[in-house]
Amino acid sequence: MERVTSELPNARPEAFVAAYGTATPPRVSTQRFVEVTSAAYRRPGKSDDTIAKFVRICKAARVTGRSMSLAKYHAGTETAEVQYLGKPAGEPREAELIAKGRKGLTAEQRAALWDDIAPKLSLEAARSALASWAEGSASDITHVITTNTTGWREPGIATHLIHSLGLSLDTQKAELNFNGCFCGMTCLRLARDIVRSGAAGERRAVLVVGIELSSLHADETQDDPSTLVTHSLFSDGAGAFVIATSGAWHFADAGMRSPDVAAALGAYFTDGAGRRLLARLAGGGAATKSSCTDRSGLIAVDDSDSDSELPALALHPGGPRILDALAEPLCTIFEFNKDALRASYATLFEYGNLGCAAILFVLARVLSTATEGRVASLTFGPGVTVEWGAFERTVQARTPCVTPVSCEGGSPEAFHDTTATQRH
Repeated sequence: MERVTSELPNARPEAFVAAYGTATPPRVSTQRFVEVTSAAYRRPGKSDDTIAKFVRICKAARVTGRSMSLAKYHAGTETAEVQYLGKPAGEPREAELIAKGRKGLTAEQRAALWDDIAPKLSLEAARSALASWAEGSASDITHVITTNTTGWREPGIATHLIHSLGLSLDTQKAELNFNGCFCGMTCLRLARDIVRSGAAGERRAVLVVGIELSSLHADETQDDPSTLVTHSLFSDGAGAFVIATSGAWHFADAGMRSPDVAAALGAYFTDGAGRRLLARLAGGGAATKSSCTDRSGLIAVDDSDSDSELPALALHPGGPRILDALAEPLCTIFEFNKDALRASYATLFEYGNLGCAAILFVLARVLSTATEGRVASLTFGPGVTVEWGAFERTVQARTPCVTPVSCEGGSPEAFHDTTATQRH
């Protein structure tokens, strides 16, 4: 396939995926995660039944490891690594919490941890993406768009990236905070719009970064089903993409949909444990299935007029039940192979749900490994809001920068230690 270009006179620029990268804190095995969390549930006096329920939920999630920022999950870490995890920002030791009679992190402690960790992790992901950009460098970035749902400060992540990467001080920035899991794709869609709205011959380049520190919002004083499920699935990580006027994948199309199923999936703040963030799950799997897989909603996949092969799929790994719900219509209605969601399952089983950054991880994996000429990306989150994107190969993809992970390792019985401290 020939490279699509924007070199024709007076041609409107086209958008391409120019580079991508990811970063995570050290991972912990599910066994370690369950041990630490069970002890935390006992501190406020939660029953053995509650702890047993949480363990069952973790097994059902099939997640073998989680990337976690809080130092308490990482026994025996070196001082420098604990500092990276935010210890100087005020994370209390378990003994300190017990001695002071506290049941969890305060709002101030959560904010301090986020202030310390989020900028570092975002910068690491951005540098990873820029290092893989064969046709450009940081000096070529004209816009920065960031998103997260687990913290906030101003000056924010975008400003931190502009200064830390040495970008021009007139780099345009925007932050889309507290939107949810779908917003990584929202940022990519807006980046595409920015590149395509440039004048003929103008070379815009947009750095997109999604960052989540979901572990900061774990609240072991609460044991309602939604909280237990959320705690079992979500973890920490950052993903970064560069969308520019040239690259290996043409960003051919994008869009969104807001079906009228608001009661099915939402996120909001509550006063508990210092105004934590809570996700509400009420039939989210069924609502997501109906919103994402009917022919009017999944434009990126439903290419009825095309005789070309089916695209590779990059779907948001919201959870095993949601992916299972999506797999059935994709196989029966659209005739995808049963392994079409392999990248989404693999990302979920390796990292957990990374919130707004999750789709960036999955898309990076798929773009690195796909043999197909097209990729369809789909993500969803509170609202329910559905975002999609369509990508077309312009040149042979380079060597994968994201190592594929076998889905078979994520069985409910897989509580073996898969701890890995390498950052990607």
